[in-house]
Amino acid sequence: MLDYTESGEIVRGGAWPPGEAALSAVLTRDEGVWDEGADRWTWDLIFSRTQRGGKADLVVAAESAHVAGKVLTLIFHLTGTQTGSLPKSRKLLLVELRSDDGSPGGAGVNYYGRMSGSARVRDPVGEG
Repeated sequence: MLDYTESGEIVRGGAWPPGEAALSAVLTRDEGVWDEGADRWTWDLIFSRTQRGGKADLVVAAESAHVAGKVLTLIFHLTGTQTGSLPKSRKLLLVELRSDDGSPGGAGVNYYGRMSGSARVRDPVGEG
């Protein structure tokens, strides 16, 4: 499981990563190269209480995507408003990466299991 924060936590109501930092996700294909145009697909980080197909608590679109052969680099930034919307009753959320190449009927939606992980949620002053 990957940990999506340096400290293992998302602070509810605070920028994440802290300050002006951005979160980058790098996907390297085992075989072949990324499809032409993969950097123009919709890429999202999904925070939810359930995996794949469950209702997402927060969806954050990638700010940018860049393909270089086998390597795809995605950049994300979450605002305090976004992290403030995370459920107060939940201290641990599952995190997944999802892409959509725009194929009709959702045929182009893919989840990247190797990028799944968890994120701990807390208030700025502590738990709850």
